[in-house]
Amino acid sequence: MYNISLYKTPIHELSGVAQLLGLERLLIKRDDLLDLYGTKTRHAHRIFSHLRQQGVRSVELVGDGDSNCLRIYAMAACRVGVQPRFRFLTPLRTGNAQIMMKFRTFDGPPDFVLHWYEMKNFAVDACVEAFSEVVGQIDEPIERIYLSSYDATGIGMVVGVAKAKMDTKIITAYAPPPVGGIVIDDSDNDIASMLDEACKRHGVVVSQPPDRRLVVDSCEAVVEEILNVSGVLLDPKYTGRAMYVLMQDAQEGKIRSDERVLFWHTGGIFLNV
Repeated sequence: MYNISLYKTPIHELSGVAQLLGLERLLIKRDDLLDLYGTKTRHAHRIFSHLRQQGVRSVELVGDGDSNCLRIYAMAACRVGVQPRFRFLTPLRTGNAQIMMKFRTFDGPPDFVLHWYEMKNFAVDACVEAFSEVVGQIDEPIERIYLSSYDATGIGMVVGVAKAKMDTKIITAYAPPPVGGIVIDDSDNDIASMLDEACKRHGVVVSQPPDRRLVVDSCEAVVEEILNVSGVLLDPKYTGRAMYVLMQDAQEGKIRSDERVLFWHTGGIFLNV
């Protein structure tokens, strides 16, 4: 069986962007180079290895038609011999949708139905592990990390910070849900509960939860700017929003010029909007 490859993704300087923003140094973590093109690779292999061990051979994936999560989950399922199909709640419009349309489907009931927001404990724990990876790669503590996350990735990062006994602020950016997409009721309480459960699993106390920022504005201009300044490709819906928040904080003087900042490139497909 072909396994999903997980390897230590590189960290390198974004010197052009740092200069643009008046920062002495800006680092980037390149999870876009993971096997399935994004940080969700880190937990997708855990979920589908677990399902395969439980005897699951087919899965119905439920979520939005432009979802990074569904696209990565389908790829991960195929890698371990689980046949995926989709139940889309919004139209297929973007880069992820173009890929998901190429997956074959199957008839009859699936062995398992998986909504994108379920089994989040796998995602949280994978991101705790990912933060420990960063600790081993850097020569001095990071003070701020910016990334795209609605809930689990950011929670995993703050728990990782607590486990490493570091004083790192996690800033996450997320997009409004698409019209007709899944809206999780009482999301603040859900996130607080998820964080509490993760702290118990890992035996830590988190003093500073993720600083979550909703970004409504289009981030296509940010994607273009970063591409031309650094040669790094972001996508407008996910990573572009995280970079938008980083740039906004720098321009508003919320980041010291000598502050140690890391941008976590969580991957994605460029045509996402």
